Amino acid sequence: MLAVLARDRADGDFGGVVLGRDTRRRFRATPVRIICKGICHDHNEDAAVSTPFALDVSDPGYTETWVQGANVFHNPFAMYPLDESFLVHAAHHRFDGGVVRSLIPEFHPYQSQTIILTRKRLRR
Repeated sequence: MLAVLARDRADGDFGGVVLGRDTRRRFRATPVRIICKGICHDHNEDAAVSTPFALDVSDPGYTETWVQGANVFHNPFAMYPLDESFLVHAAHHRFDGGVVRSLIPEFHPYQSQTIILTRKRLRR
């Protein structure tokens, strides 16, 4: 888990809090299959539950941004608010007139589990 407090200027006023996964490591050269499965945001406004997903992380075409799955909770009282363009692929949440308003990317995982399959497991 990656947690960052975005500090504004020298006055110590925080513009927001960033929560997300640290996914900087790559596993392309390993002789394993890596599957990431979990649930992600469903943009259908009638959705009552999240949508399940499964991705093959070991696939050469797989990509992921380091901020995927991150949530930024903006400080409504920040003297220097954090601009949303600072973390483009994160979900942004703002308190606006007594309501929390969220801008959520097309793919936004809420929970995931990584499964690493070795050659021995792949033969089964």
